[in-house]
Amino acid sequence: MNICFYTSALPVPELGGVERVTYNLCTEFRKAGHNVFNLISTGKNHTFVIPEADNQEAKADYVNTFLKDNNIEILIDQYGNLPFMRHPFISSEVKIVRCFHTDPFHKHLFRALVETFSFKELKYGLMNIVFAINIPRSLYRERKS
Repeated sequence: MNICFYTSALPVPELGGVERVTYNLCTEFRKAGHNVFNLISTGKNHTFVIPEADNQEAKADYVNTFLKDNNIEILIDQYGNLPFMRHPFISSEVKIVRCFHTDPFHKHLFRALVETFSFKELKYGLMNIVFAINIPRSLYRERKS
């Protein structure tokens, strides 16, 4: 099976969580006999770098060409927030797995904001509370998409 991971940089075990997990998954998939490709958005010494472009269609065209040329069956989008990494931009023959990384403590965010609220910095306190109130709506929209 041909599998492609999308990350912002090449996955290496020394970097942060997403890169380390991607590196470990790539290693295990290769051990299991799968062909694994890494598609990245930044980097100079790597073959599969999505070119910088202002419009989403140009990026989607590059990704579709890459997927077809390498017969990719599964695309794993480690960031899950790029519009050109979704159907209908991406060919419907490719299965897309979008990873949704969350903060395990986000349910305590509102309580923490209220406890640290300061009238001295009223503007920032109110902005943070509005942001916290908006979290469920943004999570719902992300799941729905």
